Formats: sequence, C-alpha cells, structure tokens
Amino acid sequence: MSAPAHGMSQSESETDEKKEKQDSSQIKGKSDENELENFIKEKQRKCNTYAPKKDGNCQCGYNKEWHEKVDDHTQQFPYTSFGEIKFKENGKRYSPYIRVNPKTDVKFLWTKMKEHWELNRPKLLISVTGGAKIRNLSQKHQLNFKKSLMNAATIKGAWIITGGTKTGVMKLVGEAVTDPILTNGTTDTNIVALGIATWGCLANRENFEGDNQGLWPAKNNSADLVNRKETGDEPEVPLDPNHTHFILVDDGSIKKYGVERSLRDNLEQELYKHCENMAVVKIVVGGGNNTMNSIKKSVSNNVPVLVLQGSGGAADFIAFGYHLSKCKDNEEESNFPNDFEEKLKNKAKFVLGWKPEDKIEEKLRDILNYRKMINVFNLNEADTKDINKAILCALMKAKNSNASLHLELALAWNASEIARDEILDHEEGKKICLEDYMCKALMQDRADFVQLFLDQGVSFTKFGTKERLYQLYSEHPPTDFYYRQIEKFRTKKKRNISGYCICCRKQENDGNVNGNNKELAMLASVGKFIADLLRDESMNTFTEHEFNMEDKKSEQENHNKRDQAEGNCHCLWHCWAKNNSKSDMILTSKCDFKHPEKHFFLWAILFNKKEVAKLLWKMTKNQIAGALVACALLKRLAVKAADDEELELSVNIQEHSQKYEDLATYVLGECYRQNKDLAHKLLVRELKMYGGTTLFTLADANELMKFMGHTCCQTKLNLIWKGRMAQDTSSLRIFMAIIIPIIMLRIKFRNVNKVEEMVAKNKVKPVIEPSKSETSQNKDIFSSVGINTIPSENQIGIISAIYFFYRTPITVFIIHNIFYLMFLAIFTYFVLTDLYPGKPSVLEYITWATTGTMLIEEIRQVVTRDEHSVMFKICSWLRGMWNRFDLLMLIFFLASVILRFVLNEDQFSWTRITYSIALAMYYLRFMQVFFAEKHIGPKVIMIKNMIVDLLFFMVIFVIFLLSFGIVYQANLFPNSVPSWYLLKSVIYMPYWQLYGELFLDEMESKHNDGCVNNETVWRATDGQGRCPADNVLVPLLGAIYMILTNILLINLLIAMFSYTFQKVQEQSENVWRFYRFSLVQEYYDRPLFCPPFIIIIHVIRVIKYVFQKNDWLECSPILLIIQFVKFVHSKCICDASEPDNEFNLELSEEDNDRLTLFENSALEYLNSSQGLELETVDKKVTTAHESHMVHTDVKDDTGNEMQIHKNELRNEVQTQLNGNEVAQMMQMLQQILRNQERSMHTSHLEISDISPSTDA
Repeated sequence: MSAPAHGMSQSESETDEKKEKQDSSQIKGKSDENELENFIKEKQRKCNTYAPKKDGNCQCGYNKEWHEKVDDHTQQFPYTSFGEIKFKENGKRYSPYIRVNPKTDVKFLWTKMKEHWELNRPKLLISVTGGAKIRNLSQKHQLNFKKSLMNAATIKGAWIITGGTKTGVMKLVGEAVTDPILTNGTTDTNIVALGIATWGCLANRENFEGDNQGLWPAKNNSADLVNRKETGDEPEVPLDPNHTHFILVDDGSIKKYGVERSLRDNLEQELYKHCENMAVVKIVVGGGNNTMNSIKKSVSNNVPVLVLQGSGGAADFIAFGYHLSKCKDNEEESNFPNDFEEKLKNKAKFVLGWKPEDKIEEKLRDILNYRKMINVFNLNEADTKDINKAILCALMKAKNSNASLHLELALAWNASEIARDEILDHEEGKKICLEDYMCKALMQDRADFVQLFLDQGVSFTKFGTKERLYQLYSEHPPTDFYYRQIEKFRTKKKRNISGYCICCRKQENDGNVNGNNKELAMLASVGKFIADLLRDESMNTFTEHEFNMEDKKSEQENHNKRDQAEGNCHCLWHCWAKNNSKSDMILTSKCDFKHPEKHFFLWAILFNKKEVAKLLWKMTKNQIAGALVACALLKRLAVKAADDEELELSVNIQEHSQKYEDLATYVLGECYRQNKDLAHKLLVRELKMYGGTTLFTLADANELMKFMGHTCCQTKLNLIWKGRMAQDTSSLRIFMAIIIPIIMLRIKFRNVNKVEEMVAKNKVKPVIEPSKSETSQNKDIFSSVGINTIPSENQIGIISAIYFFYRTPITVFIIHNIFYLMFLAIFTYFVLTDLYPGKPSVLEYITWATTGTMLIEEIRQVVTRDEHSVMFKICSWLRGMWNRFDLLMLIFFLASVILRFVLNEDQFSWTRITYSIALAMYYLRFMQVFFAEKHIGPKVIMIKNMIVDLLFFMVIFVIFLLSFGIVYQANLFPNSVPSWYLLKSVIYMPYWQLYGELFLDEMESKHNDGCVNNETVWRATDGQGRCPADNVLVPLLGAIYMILTNILLINLLIAMFSYTFQKVQEQSENVWRFYRFSLVQEYYDRPLFCPPFIIIIHVIRVIKYVFQKNDWLECSPILLIIQFVKFVHSKCICDASEPDNEFNLELSEEDNDRLTLFENSALEYLNSSQGLELETVDKKVTTAHESHMVHTDVKDDTGNEMQIHKNELRNEVQTQLNGNEVAQMMQMLQQILRNQERSMHTSHLEISDISPSTDA
C-alpha cells in the first residue's frame, strides 16, 4: 500500500480507503466470501527453473536474480489478485477483475462470472482481435470503425471482447463503449466490454496484487507508468480504463504476449455454445500469427469472421488469399490456383515478414475452406454505413442468432435495405412483432425504418396509444435539452391569476387529470407545454377532441367530485376560465387518440427528430397547419436554446423551423395553382384538429411572414378587404361614394356562390387536376347596381348594394378614420382653447364619451377572443403592437380625467400636461392608417424597430450622461445642496451637449449677471443661481465627452438605424403584407358605427347574448323582431347565405374532408413533380459530365480503343481460322481497321468542333 498523500494524516487515508471499499463492493457484498475465494484462488504458476537466454534472462522473462531463492519459486499458492479496479479516467465506475490460470476451466469461469459479476447471457457477442498497433488505419477509418461499435453498444445485452489494453484497436473499442455514456450523461449501461489480457505484459501489475481479501478497489497509478517509461524498460501496456470487466491471464511469464489467446478462444466458444439466440462475429483488424490461429479456430466452429481489408497484418493477408481463391461458379467455395502458395509467400513477406516455420500458408488454406463464414470488407471503399452493413451481414451467418436480434441490429446501424430484403421478407421475420421496434425507430430518428414498418402492416391506429406516446416522452436522458424543457415546465410554479389563486391552488398539479395516473399526467403537462410555447390555450392537444370521453353520467359524477374537492372557490378568474372553456370533460384512463399520427408528429417536433417528423407530417391531415404549428414550436424552442446559451443547437432548430415554413408555403402555392377558390378556403377554415384555429391565425400569432406574404394569402385578404366590390375599385372611388352616396351606383359587385355549394361541385371528383385548374375554377360575375330592391339576374338590388358596401372592411376603415379625425379636431380644440379648472365643456364631454366607447370596444375584443382563460385572452390581446399602444394611451387619458377632479386650481397644470400627452398619443395612433398603404406601411415598421434600437442606445448613453454629469457638477458646483434640483443639474448639461448646446460660459467659469457666490444665498435657493467655480479640468473633460457622445455614440446609433432599415427594407414586402393582416382583421370585426355611436352595437350584442343564453326568452317580442329582420335580409339581399365570418369558416365534416383531400392531392403532386425535377436534373448533370469526359478523354482513349479493338478481332479470328484462311482474313481485317480508324478520327474532329458550345 502506498503512503498517504502529503498533508493527509494516516487515519484520514485509512478512512478514505475503507469508504472506497464499502462503496465499490460490486462482488464482495453479493456473495459468500469463502465461495468467492474459491473462485479466484486457483493455484498460481511461477517459474522454478532458470533457463538462460542470450540476454541473460530466463526464458520466462525474469532475470537471474529472481531465480536465486528456489524455495520461493517451487511452491504453488493461491492467487491474491482480484477485486475491482478504479481508474481515474472513468470517474466513479469500478471495473471488476480476476487473475486466472490459462488452463482454467471455461465452464467454471463462465458460471462464476454469472454468479459473482451478475452478468447476463449475451444477446450479441462481438470479438475484436488484431494487432496492438493500427498504423495502417487512418483517422477516418478509425472514426468509422468506432461509430459502428458505438451503434452496437446501444443494443441491450451486447458484449464486446478485446485484449483489454489501452493500445490499438482495443483503445478504440473502449472509446466506442464510453462515448455513448458520456453523451447521455449517465453511467447506466447494459454493454459489457470484457478485456482478456496477459498479466505479464501489464504495466503497474503490482498494483493489482492484494491480500487474501482482494483489492476494493485496486488503484491504477498513472504516475508509475511515466516512471517506468523513463527507466527504459521494455514496453509494457496499461489496461484500458473504458472496459467494464477484466480477466487477467497469468502463466508465470512476463513480457510474453499471446498467453491469453487460448483461454479467450475457449471462453468465446463456451459462450457461443450455451447462449441461445446469440449473434456472434469476430472482427479482424490487423493482427499477426496468433490472430491467424484464433480465426482458424473460430471458423471451424462456425463463427462468422469479418476481415477489415486495409487494416494491415493478418487482415490484409486473409483478404488477399480470399480474393485470390475466389470461385466464379460458387461464391461459398474456394478455388486455389496452382501458384496460390507462391503468391501467398510473397505477400506474407511483404506484409509482416513471416517466417517459413510459421506455416501461415497452411493456416490460410484451412481458413479459406470455411469461405462462407468469412466476410471481407475493404476500408478504403466505404463509410460508416457500409461498415455497419458488413458487420450485420456477417452476424446473420451465425447459426444461433434470430431474426429479432438481426432486426434490432439493423435498426441500430440504420440498414433498412437489409432489414427489408434479408429479414422481414423471410418467414421468421414475418413473425416479429414490429410495434416495439417502431418505438425504437422513432426514438433513433430512423425514418426509413418507420416507413418500412408501416409498409409491413403496422397501423398507427393500433400503435398510437397513450402508453406508447408516454414511453416516447419519458425515455430520454436527463441531459437532453428538449426533455429538460418539458421537465422545467412541469416543475415550474405558475402563479397566473387566470388559473391559480389561493383558494384553488390545489389544482395546479395537472388540472382535471388524476395525479395518480402517471401517463395521463405526463401527457397533460405536454399539452400545456405546447399551449405555452404557442401562447394559445386552444392549442392544448390533449383535450376531449383527441380522446374518447366518459359517458354523461360518469362525467357528471366526476364533475361533482371535482367541485367538492375544490371547495368553496369563488375566484372570479377561475370561474370565468372554467365557464368559458370548450370542454369540462374528464380524461379517462381508457382514452385513445383520434389522430395518433398528429401527436407522434408533435413529439418528433418537440424533440427535433427531423427525418421522422417529416415522414409523420406527410401522414397527418391538414399538412399546411401541421407545418405551421411545427414551425412555431421550433421557433420557440430555438429561443429557449439561445437563452440557455445552446447557440449551435438554437441555429439548428431555427433552420429546422424555416424548413417547415417553406413546406407550408410550397403546399399552399401548389393548392393555389390548382384551384384558387379552394386554396382561399383552406386559409380560413376552422381546424378542429388544432383547437379550432385557422391557417391565418397560426401565421399571424407566430409571425410567419413568408407564409403570410404568399400570393394566396394576400389575394384572400384583398377579397375580404373590399368585400363584394370589384377588386379594381379604387380607394378614391370608395371614399367619394361615402361622401356622395350616389356614386355607389357606379361600383360593381361580385356574385359568388356560397362555400358549401362551391365545395360540393367536386362530389364526383373532389381532387382537381392541375392541368384543368383554370377551367374548373369559379368565375367572378360582376353585377351593376339596379334601382329595384329585389336583386335580378344581372343586377344587384340597391338595398343589397348598400349592405355590401357598408359592410366592407375598407368602407368601415375609411368611415372610422374620418370620425377619428373629427375626434382629434374636437380633442385638440378643447385642449388648446377650452380647458379650464371649472366645469368641463361640452367638447370635453364628447371626448370622454368617445374615449369611453373606445375602451368598451377594446374590452370586447379581449372578451371575444377564442382563448379559454382570462389571462390567455389578455396575453393574446397584448401581443398586438397597437393594442399595447392603445392601453398606454387610454391609461394617460383616464389619468387626465381623474386628475381633473382630484387636483385644485393651483395644480391644474398637471391635468393639462396629461391631457396633452394623451392627445399626442392619439395623433401617433393614427399611423396605423399607413398600414393600408404598400409604400408607407414598411416605414412605420422601421420606426417601431428603430425605437427599440433607441432604447438600447439610451441605456448606454445614460452611463456616459451620469459619469460626466457628476464630474461637471462636482467641479463646477462643489458642496451642492442635496435636493431634487441637484439631480436635474447633474443630467442637464451633458444631455443638451448631445444636441450641440456646449455651455462654454459655465465650463470656463465666466460669471453671468445675476449669479451669486454667497453660500448663504445659494443654499437658501437649493443652489439655483450659483456662480460656477473656476476649474481648468472641466473644459478638457467636456471635450472628451463631446468626442465620445457626438462622434462615437451618435455614429453607433446611426449604424444601428442603418442595419434596422436595411433589414426591414430587404423584406419590406413581406413585412407590410404580414402587418396588413391585423389591420384587415380588425376592421372586418369592427362595426360600422364609430365611437361614441358604437355603444348602440354593444347594447344590441349584449341583448342578443342574453337571449341566446336563456331559453325562456325565446317568445320575447325582441326576438321576433330579430327574426323578422333576418327574413327581410334574406329576401332583399342577394347571396345572404355567405359565411358569417370570413376569417373563421365552419364547414361540415363532409366538406372538410373534401378540402383535406384537395390539400393532400396538392402535396402528392408537389412530391411527384419535385421527384421528376430532381431526376431530370440528375440526368442533365450526368449527361454534362459524360460529355465533358468524352471531350477531355477522347484524344487519349482513341488510340487505346483502336488497339483493343484490333487485338479482340485478331484473337477472335485466330481462334476460328487456321492456315491460309488466317492470312486472307488478316488482310480483310487490316482494311476494316483502317476504315474504323478514319471514322474515329473524323468523330474526334467533330467533338473538337462542338466542344466550345458544350462548355458554354
């Protein structure tokens, strides 16, 4: 035992060692001590006869002095080398080890390994053998080989057996085993990396020798390795720290390699015999004579061998003989040519310089007799995927392996072609239950395998259960970024007033889901997480729309239980959220998904499984909506990754997000190309699959500017913006028609069919072919305005024209802004001329009434939003830029009104100030009008973004402002009076210096008339009117300040503004198109009446709501009046059956399915057309490449081709003719060849002539 470390007492060292023994007892605490000693303490052999060599040492390797004490070397005694090794490199993991005799019974050894090391029977055994040096393997080959073993390490029950030392290929195996553990951040692994090494060749082997109780642990001191190298001893090798178990074979010799070979071969054979359904393969990397012996024994026992050609040594030698003895008729038999042994001898000398006494030719011939068990793989012609296939093909030759294990290996190595052709097409493969493998394929992002399993009959209807989905969400390492985000959300203590209050805090666990049900609790949390990412409560995917619910009776019982559990909760926010929710149903433990592919697609998006996500996206309904949802989720995850400083991951997720926005845009473009009317309906139809949202809503809520900027979206907005009026109607004509209504007679209106009839036209063939898209679309028919009230065939009635004209959003927009300008005029007039402390004027009352109705309208917009809870409604409303501005504007106005009644006449100026600020904000609010104009709209966006830049600039500027302002004040006005005036003085001078006011007189201490130096006087006035002190340093500091602010900071601000301007200008079209949507939607939803007359509409809406909610008011006279108005509306207004909401179109299930089929057909056509385009491009590239090759090589190849043609013809003629016939035919042949030579020369000239055009 080594001495304790410096600075540590002996007792502390012993305490630490005892603690390590207790913590690391993997074997000792699990079995009887005497039985363990019987297992380990086989009789040890040591040399007892000195047989000298030329160097003076014994044949065993020890020197002469080691043999002097004969008594010490003539006895047999038990081994004391067993226990666990602690490597500093692998952290807290301990590797069990034993030291055995090479003649140990392998059956006994395997039995004790199962009992004491608790090793299970291997399902996969990979034996890696070869040389300790891998000079012939390049870094690329080493990386590819290591990746292949890393994939194998993911197989549960996999064993990898090597020589166990930290050299050559054995080191690569150790790294392949450890890398997945480090990646996943866990030490829990099922892989067994068994190192069987020679005891006498180990460095620091004395550290592994202990007492009769073994070593717990044995420490591998790396410092001794350095000391040993410095002494110049013969090279000894350390154990690899990444192996999990070690068997150290000792025959009493030292520095004698290959002692472990026989025990290793016997143990592998024992495992192969007694482990059923085990796949086994021996991989040969380099190697020497011992490797040849091992391979010979393996193939004779029907163990498949994979030889890596290009790794040198025995591997290259076997590969040479394998190709040399290839039989054309039968690939499984070897055909040895006459010069086989001679070529082998030359190759053997060239490869490693083997000696004749090694008899390697005979060994290779014996190996090649089992040709079908040998697989040769050329490293120079492959990548990682090819190595995986080679190992898999070799494993399939093992007689004990089964189809299930082959499929698992194919999945781990992503060899879908082999799985399809060699596994699943056979009888044994057809019996495999593929559902479990489907989960693994999804987890590993193997899209090819998912598609293969679907083709083999796996149905998502049966596969897509909540148990499977829970398994996918829960089986991720704790270090996974996406898993951490979900867990962080689940454990986050939310305190939103909409969903939580003191009296109902008990509900914050998982809502309506039983907390004992782990699966439903997890899925409910995921649904809330998705809703939180999308900032839309309706996007919670785990609702009654996706589950089979309980019946009414049980549902009511559970409601009663829940209400009882909640207690007497009278929280207004909670009750409002509950009453406004679309579902009060309870999730049951027996629920199944209605759309399982959607939920698995969302899982793939949340965990960024790119390939699987794209495959599942194609399987879902409503692909455009799915792509937009995926884009929005990934955008939010990219932001979270950036917040966690996962910058590379954030960029990767952002790129993935952009792909889905592109996919949605491409599919919408194809739909629009096929049929414009149906494409428009796709934008506004209600998507029950995604919480009743629409494509427009998804794009607007998540700022998907590229999608919103598509022609289909903009043409739909144009149709909504101008309503039933012809699209070429100018805004000026509409404005004049509002001022002079008679001009309305000059406006044409469209006659369109109702949506249900338009979709029903496709009953026979709902999918519209692209070639017939133009002829199949509905044509707009324009009608003029007639004098009659009842519409005719070619004319629209005057009442209908008035209705459609004033219902159009652009008309509402113009009228509202006319009234808004009138309101601004009244507001401005009374602020400037009629604002007194006494009784408010009539104009002020009008302003109050108008602003009050504006406030009511904003409240209505919040209440009528689709979100369930109040908090989500408010957050959704606040996401609008102008809504936030409206809130601030209304706060200032209400503050002005309150101050008017609170303050007295002396303080009334504050009322005037707040009124004027509110008025200024009302003027700025008018900038929203510019969003309707294509060229001015982007400029407003630039102003908004530049204000954000200005805020960042002000943060920096305040630092300079305070720093130099304090310097000015301290030197010009020392010992100032502490007051608020002092704070103003600090920032006053440096702030105005930014705009060019230099204050040179104050800085140079020039006294102005009226300033005082008497301290008593200026202290009485809080420092006002004080003369500045004389200080020569202040002008110099002022100069420095001017340089930093006016030159440095101002130019920084200009650069920020330039960047923002350029950024918006580059995509000004899309920016304007995106923000235009909110303008159109707002004025579509607004009533025609303007504030303050809008209060009439609000009253009507309240009355209508009350009548709809109370059945006992059905016979009310007011309801009869409403029915009468509807009757007149249907008789006097044409096409009154048009949709109630152009932004949210509710269709029947049948019509919805037809639109879905139309969307699917567009996606299929897009995929097929892209495939054809790619194939065409490939053909063009191939043709161009071939043309270029012909042009560059024809000159060199012409002579070669002619010579080859001559030889072929001459040989063919000589084999058929003899004698004089040969002479006659040779003359004819020469004439033919001369003619061919002339023709080929001519063709070469033609190619040279056309080569410039070919390059062009």
